[in-house]
Amino acid sequence: MYLIISKFYYQQTNSTNSTSVEEGVAVTENNVYVTASGAESTNSLYSSPDTFIKSSNDNGQTFGEHINLSNSTGIKSTRAEIKASGDNVFVSWWDKTDGKDQSMVRISHDGGQTFGKEIMLTAISISSSSS
Repeated sequence: MYLIISKFYYQQTNSTNSTSVEEGVAVTENNVYVTASGAESTNSLYSSPDTFIKSSNDNGQTFGEHINLSNSTGIKSTRAEIKASGDNVFVSWWDKTDGKDQSMVRISHDGGQTFGKEIMLTAISISSSSS
């Protein structure tokens, strides 16, 4: 069984740039998983965001290193969703290229320590007018 604790959205706007951070949290047994979309590089906080995850196996007392799940340089990865059941963790997100959204997912079977390859969920990308 899985439990989604919450999903947060943060939007920051200044005179020249707009950035947003999306976070999700899932808890199962002693494991806590936190996803976030953020800048690809600390050198450019306004670069296209990637989707990241951090995992804890001690009820959130400590967390391991972040894993870049989308790792898509120049592609905007947003709207991450996370589900967890036992040691299985499912993270989906949307990649945006050329104005089209593509649904992606990566799955872990070892409590978020490693993830399989990206899986494209749709064969047809969806046009989107939002940025």
